[in-house]
Amino acid sequence: MRGQGSGPTLSWPPRSSSPRERPSLFSRCRPCRFSATRRSFVLSIARDKDIPAILRILVPLAAEVVLTAIYSPRCMDLEAVAARVRSQFAVEVRVQPDPWKAVEESRARMGKDGLVCVTGSLYLVGAVREAFRASA
Repeated sequence: MRGQGSGPTLSWPPRSSSPRERPSLFSRCRPCRFSATRRSFVLSIARDKDIPAILRILVPLAAEVVLTAIYSPRCMDLEAVAARVRSQFAVEVRVQPDPWKAVEESRARMGKDGLVCVTGSLYLVGAVREAFRASA
């Protein structure tokens, strides 16, 4: 995919990796399609998006939500969004500004039978994907 206008160029691979790869990475998928009983969503959203609507869709599907940063001046205010989630949903909420640490902590908490879903921003998914590559 090529960026429009004078913005950066974004190169994005196919929508998913092989299901045999660990971790498997998917974009544009529905987490409810996975059979894991516990789901952790590592989530970051640009502040110019409809954050309340995104939360209404995603948070009810999760056992926990870990809010993290994207490397952009458009990143949501993590503490403000955490307060919103805590006030509106019965779900555990954590804040971990570092995306890679957020994923690693979530993986440890969910165990081998849980699902960690990195979602909300393709910038976040891309950063996590690069971190996985670097750690391999």
